Parts: sequence; C-alpha cells; structure tokens
Amino acid sequence: MVSRRPQTVGGRPELLQKCYPRTAAPCCRTGSTSPSPASKSGIGNMREGSQSQRMVPALLMLMMATATPAATGSNRRKPHIIFILADDMGWADTSFHGSPQIPTPNLDALAADGVVLNNHYAQSVCSPSRAALLTGLYPLRFGLDGNLFFPSAPGGVPLNVNLLPKHLGKLGYKSHIVGKWHIGCSTWSHTPTNRGFDSHVGYLNHGEDYVTHTVTYNGSCGYDFWFNEQLLTDAYGVYSMDIFLRRAKTIIRDHDASEPLFLFFSMQAPHIGTGQRYFQPPEENRRKFLYIGDTNRIGYAATLDTMDQATGAVVEALYEKGMLEDAVIIFSSDNGPDPIGMGSSWPLRGSKQSLWEGGVRVPAFIWSPLLDRSGAEGRVSWDLMHMVDWMPTLYQAAGGKIDDLGPIDGVSQWGTLSRGEPPARQELLHGFDPTDGSGAYRSGSYKLVVTPSNKSWKNGRFQPAGNVSSNIDVDQLTADSAAAKTLAKLYSATETRAPSPEWRRRAALSCKEDEQGNFKPSDSLYLFDVLDDPCEKKNLASERSDLVESLMKKLNAAASIAVPPGQSSPEPEAYPEYNNCTWGPRQDIVCNKNDNMLLCPTVETSVAAEPFYGSFFLTLLLSLCLVYVLRHLAS
Repeated sequence: MVSRRPQTVGGRPELLQKCYPRTAAPCCRTGSTSPSPASKSGIGNMREGSQSQRMVPALLMLMMATATPAATGSNRRKPHIIFILADDMGWADTSFHGSPQIPTPNLDALAADGVVLNNHYAQSVCSPSRAALLTGLYPLRFGLDGNLFFPSAPGGVPLNVNLLPKHLGKLGYKSHIVGKWHIGCSTWSHTPTNRGFDSHVGYLNHGEDYVTHTVTYNGSCGYDFWFNEQLLTDAYGVYSMDIFLRRAKTIIRDHDASEPLFLFFSMQAPHIGTGQRYFQPPEENRRKFLYIGDTNRIGYAATLDTMDQATGAVVEALYEKGMLEDAVIIFSSDNGPDPIGMGSSWPLRGSKQSLWEGGVRVPAFIWSPLLDRSGAEGRVSWDLMHMVDWMPTLYQAAGGKIDDLGPIDGVSQWGTLSRGEPPARQELLHGFDPTDGSGAYRSGSYKLVVTPSNKSWKNGRFQPAGNVSSNIDVDQLTADSAAAKTLAKLYSATETRAPSPEWRRRAALSCKEDEQGNFKPSDSLYLFDVLDDPCEKKNLASERSDLVESLMKKLNAAASIAVPPGQSSPEPEAYPEYNNCTWGPRQDIVCNKNDNMLLCPTVETSVAAEPFYGSFFLTLLLSLCLVYVLRHLAS
C-alpha cells in the first residue's frame, strides 16, 4: 500500500522543528499550554460575540475562507439545517429544564421559541450516538452498540452505509462538519470528506485537549486536528471552541444562500479534556460561575458557557446572512454526562455508558419558523423520539422521499414536530450489548432494563456538585441573550421580553422524592413506568410479569440482529510514533516516541480546574511518567 502523507496547514515554528523537522505536526512542547493571548506557535486566541476579540492567525485563513461571499438569498423551498451536538451534557446541565445552577440563556431562548423534546433519546456513549444520527440505523447493526472507537481503531461505520450528508447532497445541499467526528478514521475513506461532507475542521477521535489538540492513549501521545485531510498544525495553542465558532461563522458567511446548507456543529464542549487538565475555558467564562464553589464544576460550567455563546453567535450569523427565516436548528447532547467529568443528569438515574434514563435521555429541542407555532409559549413535546429519527426527519423536511433512504430504523417526526400530527413512534430500542446480554427496550411508558450486577456502579443518581446562586435571574439572562435579541429582529419585535417561567416548569421532571422506591442495585431485571417514574425508583418487574415477558421478546428480537463488536482499540501500527505523530488514518511515517511523549500536557493544570485526584496522586503520576520516559531514553 502506498503511504499517504497529509499536507499541513500552518507554519513550522522552531519549537516544533526542534523535535520533528520532517513534519509540521507539533510533536513537542515547552512551557505552559494553557490559553494565552499569543501562543509560541504564533496563534492568538479568538473569542466571539460579547467576548473579547483576539487576533485571527493568518495561517488559519485557508480554512476560514471556503468560497466567495454570495448575496443573501430570497425565498427557498429547502430549509437550512443546523444540527448542534453537545458532548456529554446532562439533564441538569441546562436551564431550559429548570436547573438554575448553570444558565444557558441562548439555548433557552431557542427552546422557549421552539419545541423542547422531553422524551428524546440517544445511545449511551458517543460513537454509537453519532452513528445513529448520521445513518438512521441502530448501531447494533454494525457492532457498535455500547462501544466506541478508541483513537485510530480499525474500521468505522461501514462504507456501504450512506450518511445523512450524502443523502442531503442528492437534494442539492452543501454539507459541512465542524468539530468532533469519532465514527471511524482508520483510513481516509472513513473520514468526513469521503462520507458526504464538503469540509471538516476539527478532530477525528475523542477526549482530546482543548488547547494542544492532542490525545494520549496507552502511553502514546498524538496530534489530532484537521482541515479535511490536512493537518492544522498551528491550531496548537488555540482554544478549540474559538476555532470551531469562527469556522462555523465563516461557513455561513461564505455560503450561497440560494442553496440549502447542512451544518453539523459537533461541539467538543462540555466533554472533559485529556489527562489532568479537564477544562480549559477562558477566564472570562470561568469568572461567571465562581458562586458554584466546586472548582471542577466551575470549569465544566464555563466550558458549557462557551458552547451556549457559540450557539447564540451562530443564530446571529444566520440572521445576518438572511438564512434564519428558513432555518431548522436542532440541539441535542450525544449521551448522558460523565460524573467524573462533572456533568449531572439529576434527577435521573445513571450516567454516560449506562442504559438508565440519565445515560440515554438527553436535553434536546428543535427551533424553526417552519414549526407549528400555535398554542402556548414554550411548546414541550412528550412524544417518543430517538437519535435514529433525525435522518428521516430532516430528509423529509428537506423535501426528500423517505423511501429513498432504504431500510432504516428511524421514523420521520417532521409531521409531528412541524404540524402537530399524532406521535410517529411508540417503541424504541435503547441498546443491546451482545458481549454480556445487557439491554433496554421502551414500549409506551414502560421500559425494560436487563443488566448484569457488575454494571451497577453506573446506576446511581448524581446531584450537581457545588452551589446555586440566588442572585441569578435566568429569565432576564435569556431575554438579554444574543439568540433572543436576534429572534426579536427576525420577528420585527421592538423589544425582547423574558419568557414566562411556566414553560420551564413544563419541561422539568418530577421524581416524587417523598415516595419510597424499591430499587435494588443487585437486581438484574427491571421494569419501570418512566412516564410516572422517570427516575426509575420503583421496579415493577415482579408485579407485571406479563409486560416483562412481552418486552423481553422484543428485546430478544433486536438481539437476534446484533452484530458482535469489532476491534475498538488501535493496532500497533496505528500509534502516533508510526503515523507522523498523529492519531488518524494510517500514514506509515515514523517519528520519535520519546519526544512525542512530551507533546501531551501532564504537568500543567488548567486555570479553571485543579487535578481531580489531588496533589499526592498528581505527584505519583508525574513520577511514573518520568520513570517511563527515562527508561525509554536509556533503551
């Protein structure tokens, strides 16, 4: 096989040439890698909206200009589709569900004017959810249920499965992805621009540092930041959310508004960063949340705030381009939160990587002038919806015929969402893991959960860490948000008004904390009425054996089509030291592993978050790393 060396975008600063003169990949570092006004690679940090403006690096201009600006368009039949996907965001991590600890005013403004999806489900972990969204298929059909791709693992979503951008392309759409990919990148054929997207700026794997854009896995560190198939080396040192927002705004600005746009804004926030750094938000965001008290929760809130601000800035950009009046904007998390990452699904049970409600029931809404706007302010939908439904829903919204998509698991919800038609779905598969037999199935209001007892550590209920401020008026913050002010312009309103608090109460969940439940972590079979008991406190399995039998048959039917998971960890030749110091498609370019180890941050701690494990464990970790490096230098 002929090796394929990617081109690089950016300069070759002395810091990087010192270790790897053959490549512009930043394979070593010195000093701090926290966000700074100007990094050693010559890139200034960038903020948008109400935040301070910072220098745009000239060497990133290639990715910031994709076409000549076009005049704003006139009426069009196909809507512009903007899908904003958060990473590891929990039910209690947004104020549009009534949680006051972390205000999300821009999200709230769109949610209050759109439809809050209170029965919206994802897969329990990131790769399967993204695969479900982009294929309309349950990921168990290709061995991905409950599994995820570790850096540069072989395979990916099968190449014979067409993704959403490929289908939309047949309808005349231009499709762009900004941010995280994470559904396979072992070959170039698996990467975004070979799966239907016209461009990609972001990373291919997961769990990377917000500033260095590096990933450490099994002791190997590699760079992972790309513009299509080119390394964006001078992104090193620039806060990723700044880059992603500027790229999203550039796509909108340069888009020919007479053609339909699909923008998949796949956020890094609020996922934790790599190693001990956790969160690295700008100080101006962090200062907003000092009242929380818990250092790591402050970092999480500030990181989430950058995502909320980016959402408002995208809405502004769409309006300025004349595209907002024909837009469909969807917001969702890819799965429940990781408590170690300081997210919270309270009051729901469970978290990321579990089939409890807190792992799969995610905050979501849809906004569009094309929706039925009759009825009370702040429409809240309790209709059942799953991530696999978005492909047929958006394809139909774009004017496509559902039959053209072929056999899929998703059902179109466009009639339900836009015209108030009867619910399109009554049942769904939450997941099935063929390796241990665990799974969950929902029918009507009842949910069956089968789980081995060794997974019980994921079944807790995790309250948000830290404090809540009594001095925050979330409704007024929402009215003052960029999104709310932009919507007022769209509707030609003379002022923005705070929405009625009633809509938030309708979107909140009640878990009847005063009632005693019978939940036992040692049980392996559960049945819940999640409409009456969304927090899964009362196990009805012994009372309703008829329902258990019925749902078990449906779960077993789903299990019969499950494909065993493939290899999710990388092969030895996929590690950065054999691939130009990167985690990505195979390149067969050797670099020095010992020097490459210096790339990933392990010493510095974000200004927004202290090490989770405390100083003793940090000292121990650093000592082990030093021993490791010295041994390799001596060998």
